[in-house]
Amino acid sequence: MTVLAVVAGYLSYVQPAQAGRPLETEDPGTTEHRSFEVELGGKATHAVSDWGGADLGLNLAYGLFETVEVAASVGGTALDQEGWKPDVLALALFAKWRLFGEEGTSPALALFVSGGLPTHAPHLWLHGRGYGLAGGAAFSMPLPLDLLARVAALYQVQFDEMDLAVGSMALEWQATGSLALVCEAVAELAPSSAGESWAVRGLLGAAVAVHSAVSLDVGIGVEGDEDIQGVAGVVGVTLGF
Repeated sequence: MTVLAVVAGYLSYVQPAQAGRPLETEDPGTTEHRSFEVELGGKATHAVSDWGGADLGLNLAYGLFETVEVAASVGGTALDQEGWKPDVLALALFAKWRLFGEEGTSPALALFVSGGLPTHAPHLWLHGRGYGLAGGAAFSMPLPLDLLARVAALYQVQFDEMDLAVGSMALEWQATGSLALVCEAVAELAPSSAGESWAVRGLLGAAVAVHSAVSLDVGIGVEGDEDIQGVAGVVGVTLGF
């Protein structure tokens, strides 16, 4: 089963390619027993104000070796006022290095060349509406009572906009062999000469193993920044072969 990582934290200028498997604190892509994955997911936001929007993403990942993966993704965003806005095609190389421990319980480093993949992991990225350099780290640690703690941090230098710092904490519980529950908190801070911009998100999610090769991810949460507050929902399906 593909473990649900953590949820929320979509940057306003990046269309999430893995919208259904929301924010990943560990390196994304295939698991140890799958050589190929297809992910399709979406996110919808209903704001307290008149603003609202939706994201849709598709991701393909192929595991070449135990620690190397290749992926491609495409996504899009629909806004109430502006209509459908398609995203650029994004290609990525995942160079993963697990420092120690078993799969899923060890620190992981990754380097991406990405245009639309989730940004909350170490990566070098280029996007149609901006470009920059970002780096960070993710750590997961098993706890008693079948709990798993995840922590991630990212700092992104944007050459055409303000820098961005992101941090996330998540707690996951493997309820049964086919069901995992997760709660997560994400904070974003973008300092600039005009003042700091901030955003916070919190979410409860679940991943259900429908079949040995199929998992369903769902979640609901709240998000807000200095301008809007709203309720967000995510849903996605992962196929692994």
